[in-house]
Amino acid sequence: MPSLKTDDETLVARMDSLGDRAVVQMLKDGNDDAWRYVLLRAVSPVLKSPQIGQVAYDRHLTDIDVLGMVFEYLVAKKAIDKFEFRCPLVYWIRFWVSKSVMEYCRKNPNPVSDEAYLAVLSDKAAAEYDREGFEIAEACFKRLWKENRLRACVHYLKVFGELSSREIMKILHLSSEANVNQLFSRACKDMRAYREELERPTRPRIARKEVVDELS
Repeated sequence: MPSLKTDDETLVARMDSLGDRAVVQMLKDGNDDAWRYVLLRAVSPVLKSPQIGQVAYDRHLTDIDVLGMVFEYLVAKKAIDKFEFRCPLVYWIRFWVSKSVMEYCRKNPNPVSDEAYLAVLSDKAAAEYDREGFEIAEACFKRLWKENRLRACVHYLKVFGELSSREIMKILHLSSEANVNQLFSRACKDMRAYREELERPTRPRIARKEVVDELS
């Protein structure tokens, strides 16, 4: 006896069959089925991943909360107009899911668990957010994006999107998983070099007149 599909499975299958162009227009029109599809195929999978999922859990973000953030980016800020149909729509939206959570993390840096809620509020010695470290990482990524956009894309999808090499290969139309791994390895090497360069102490420049005065 064939298994019966749930309503959600039926909806996903139907939306998949429509194609990305139709789904994009439905999202712009505020179609409930289209946004349910985004919830099922983009938001929920990302929030089940270890890294992004833990960040969201620590800040008590639900799937619906994150869907609202994604809606803000895609529709209110019109990011959906920038989609160029070069990769599957759901993978592109997963990027915005990760971005939404990380941006929320940046604005709300200190997670508060249920058990430690009152303690954290009253603890003046609570750990401070490492803003300097975040800014250094952000500066390194911006430089990588400027110098080698493909490596930057692979790095972002691996680290924040938590996608497999096979998924990234399909999204970016690369030749093989080995190619993805090679690009990721080089991106990590670049990021380390940029960070070391930024953190390397610089000697203060001394004006020529001061050097002459010191030697005389």
